[in-house]
Amino acid sequence: MRTLLADIGNTAIKVGELQSTILDTACRAPEWNLPLHELPPVDFGSTPTRWICVSVNPRGLQKFVEMVSDRQEASQLRIASFADFGLPVDVTEPDRLGMDRVAAGSAAIRIKAPDSGVVVIDVGTATTVDAVTAEGQFLGGAILGSPDLLLRALNQNTQALPQIAFEPNADPPAAIGRNTEQAMASGAYWGQVGALNELIRQYQTRLGSTPEVMLCGGGSEAIAPHLHLPPRVFPGLVLAGLATLAEAETGL
Repeated sequence: MRTLLADIGNTAIKVGELQSTILDTACRAPEWNLPLHELPPVDFGSTPTRWICVSVNPRGLQKFVEMVSDRQEASQLRIASFADFGLPVDVTEPDRLGMDRVAAGSAAIRIKAPDSGVVVIDVGTATTVDAVTAEGQFLGGAILGSPDLLLRALNQNTQALPQIAFEPNADPPAAIGRNTEQAMASGAYWGQVGALNELIRQYQTRLGSTPEVMLCGGGSEAIAPHLHLPPRVFPGLVLAGLATLAEAETGL
């Protein structure tokens, strides 16, 4: 039986097939990136499939379960919980941790060098920045608006600022915008870069040595070149966290 992994976020569902190793799963971009506002018809094939999924979006999870149930009656579906990962944490409310952060942190622990701490950055609808010690303990981190979310908030909460989109595949905007749209793009993009670099600097002090930086999420490629510590980009890092659960069950 094949295994498909699903990351159900705030705006999209990312689906990828389990690869032969945790690292291979982390390096591979998801095969499907499905917008949640209007799920398109998807053919995942007729082969009986075991699904392992993680969700930060209850409504999105409901849509996903209905989609899988309608199209693959023979499928097995597992919704991962915090306890499933066995992630050592030092936070005040472990049960409230976003499951995408838990999954990405679990994958980072498996991929990192044995004597290295890690900063895990996921640039999605929100951007999360988490610290993992060299011993593999998840310390928590920061949550901030992504460039796209900041641009939408500026439009929705002001009278005169227009709606513009963050284009992750475009060249970085000029720091000094010469019109309103350019100024908004500059603030959203370079503000994100500056915040991430400052958080990495402070995390490095807490971790006691230069950490690895692992980057994932839809905006990761746009941000990566401007981080002071060169990151490793893993498009499937959250899915790789789910792969650790598959490995624990049956072995990869």
